[in-house]
Amino acid sequence: MLATGMHAQPGVYALLLGSGVSTGAGIPTGWGVVQELTRQLITASDPTAADATAAEPEQWWQDNGDGSPLGYSNLLAALAPTPAGGVHE
Repeated sequence: MLATGMHAQPGVYALLLGSGVSTGAGIPTGWGVVQELTRQLITASDPTAADATAAEPEQWWQDNGDGSPLGYSNLLAALAPTPAGGVHE
């Protein structure tokens, strides 16, 4: 639709950018957010191991996760297994 609309209006331009364009401003990528959340999970689950494993969150997840690949959806499911944010009654 974008291409058709632009073709119909000469002189109209669109700038298409990828998600990594904001990294120069210090905004983390989606993968950076996953890594940081994993580091926080490491610290919450075992504060003594946090320093040793924080540099390798993917390896920690592989060793201690639920067997699913590390990703945003799987990490959120591990952090908050219920719709109420992990609160069990």
